[in-house]
Amino acid sequence: MTTPTGARAQLLQRMDTRAAQLADQEPAVEHAQLYSGGSMLVRPATYDLVYPLDEWIEHSTRHGGRVFRRTILVIEDWHEVTPR
Repeated sequence: MTTPTGARAQLLQRMDTRAAQLADQEPAVEHAQLYSGGSMLVRPATYDLVYPLDEWIEHSTRHGGRVFRRTILVIEDWHEVTPR
């Protein structure tokens, strides 16, 4: 096996650094409503201040709505994408 050099070595170093950061990161829990078209509306984490989670789940599922939960590790935060 050959030793990586140049850009490949830099990429591997960045991946190793990011993996070490992820090992220390707490997973985030997200809740979302399933829309009829198949898309998911993710509930903002700060929404608890005005609409408690248990109440939101109860109201969102009252008439057949579906709510999902997932646990995630953020690898990269949001970055704005502009047209080319």
